[in-house]
Amino acid sequence: RAVGCSRGAAVSSEGDFHVHLFGHHRGPLAISFEQLEARLAEVPRLYFEPDGSFVWRGEGWQLDAMIYDHDGRLQSIDLKAQRLPLAVWVRLLGWLRLEPGEGELQRLPAGQWQDLQTFEASVWSQSDRTAGSASP
Repeated sequence: RAVGCSRGAAVSSEGDFHVHLFGHHRGPLAISFEQLEARLAEVPRLYFEPDGSFVWRGEGWQLDAMIYDHDGRLQSIDLKAQRLPLAVWVRLLGWLRLEPGEGELQRLPAGQWQDLQTFEASVWSQSDRTAGSASP
């Protein structure tokens, strides 16, 4: 659980959220568990467990995740973030091979479905989205 993020809390500040992330049309993501595990193993300050959970911390932010896979493909990822910079989010989407217009997520606890563009607009300010390609 992200530090300071209580289960069921609404987005309270920029970069705070809890979602289930899916691929195109709410289907599986275009990457296997093993491929993502290999990418994450090289990331500083990211702690990956064999059960598919990981925690990634930076200065002033944290991302907790649980990966769900079946038949060799990632089905979804449960993500809980506290003050996550947009650049870190963009980096994660790149690892997941999600392009703009692909991917859908379900906001928790409300269960609201959103595309990535709508989600990003609701979580990060316009100035962050304009500068979203900066390194984390």
